[in-house]
Amino acid sequence: MITSIIILILSTLVLAFTTMNLLKKVEKYEDSQEKYQKSYNNLTKLIKVAEVKMTELDTKGTFSGDDEIGWFFNYLKEVQNEIKKTL
Repeated sequence: MITSIIILILSTLVLAFTTMNLLKKVEKYEDSQEKYQKSYNNLTKLIKVAEVKMTELDTKGTFSGDDEIGWFFNYLKEVQNEIKKTL
């Protein structure tokens, strides 16, 4: 009888320790996930703002039609489109 009580107490202590350990790890991962979600949302907002600004700048086709600046402007548009696909 005493042996089974000791075994039950020890197993309860081990289970309590492992449960608390796992709880701490889950909370840590949840915090990091929230951090990454905020970064993702900020990046999405920045890309949308940049897209609007680039469209406003090139309403007349001045940048995209220029040989020296046009390649860079078009490259930025391509990069922006690729990022939007992944978001």
